[in-house]
Amino acid sequence: MDVSAPAAADRRPADRHYRTAIGTSLRGGAKISRAGVAHAMLAMTEDPATVKQPVAVA
Repeated sequence: MDVSAPAAADRRPADRHYRTAIGTSLRGGAKISRAGVAHAMLAMTEDPATVKQPVAVA
């Protein structure tokens, strides 16, 4: 199971421009759209580096 920790999520349309950090937090995390969080989470399902790791998304 992947765990993501988004910065402040809002209702903007997805733009697919976001940053991720595996196992640590992001400095200066900005807002991210909820759709962007969803896209990032779906992308994590195909990335073996994110298995059993916390992932920050901003």
